Amino acid sequence: MIQRIQTVYLLLSIVCAIVLSTLLTAATIDITGDSVLQLTICGKGLAWSLPASAEVPELSIKATLLPIAAIAIGVLLRFSAIFLYHNRKLQIRLCYWAIFTDLLWCAIVAILSYDVIQFVTKTAITDTQISCAPGLGLIAFALTICFTLLSIRGIRHDERLVRAADRLR
Repeated sequence: MIQRIQTVYLLLSIVCAIVLSTLLTAATIDITGDSVLQLTICGKGLAWSLPASAEVPELSIKATLLPIAAIAIGVLLRFSAIFLYHNRKLQIRLCYWAIFTDLLWCAIVAILSYDVIQFVTKTAITDTQISCAPGLGLIAFALTICFTLLSIRGIRHDERLVRAADRLR
């Protein structure tokens, strides 16, 4: 039902999630000490740049696969919620699960970032300084959740309209 406002909101949240996972950087963490480590957090996971002499942390598979899986599951849940307009309760549940996968992405990235930072601070000889700079990906992440919440509001409005029409019969 493309004419429903919740479909538009769900499509906008899908676009925001895809933009987050492909284009934007959520945050950049700079760790200075013996060597400079730049940890880039994006939808695809973590990307870090170390000097050639430094060791690379063993996080490559879970640092890319888990965040991508969380975003992909969220996009699939939102996409399937678009086509389940006849079952509004299931549609609302799918939207809540999509929000949960977004928050799961945030938790996965935070845990992986913490692991990389701990690895670097343990291997560094001198004191390290950590600075974090948020990026536009955080705005896309927030918009994804906001659009999903707006779609839930639209679905609930439709549910109220259907119940009111049933009472009139």
